[in-house]
Amino acid sequence: MQVLLEPTTQGVRATLLGRDTIFAEGRDDKEALGRLQEVFTAQLPAGARVIDWQGTPQSHPLARFAGMFRDNPAFDDWQEAIAQRRQELEESN
Repeated sequence: MQVLLEPTTQGVRATLLGRDTIFAEGRDDKEALGRLQEVFTAQLPAGARVIDWQGTPQSHPLARFAGMFRDNPAFDDWQEAIAQRRQELEESN
């Protein structure tokens, strides 16, 4: 979670980004962050927890087709034909 720390006339205001209603103030960063943690924890429903989680990266469903034409001798000709057609379309507009 990211926290915005802003100077105030009394010290520092810490705001949980994405949750602008969760904030706290203190004389310095450390105090403001400590109070923010207290405010945040108090607002959690009973039994709720916050954890750091790194999900398993999912590959794109078409990733298995990547590079399937790399050894095909007609691939370069195909790409050239596409480029020529694009050029023709641009010139006709």
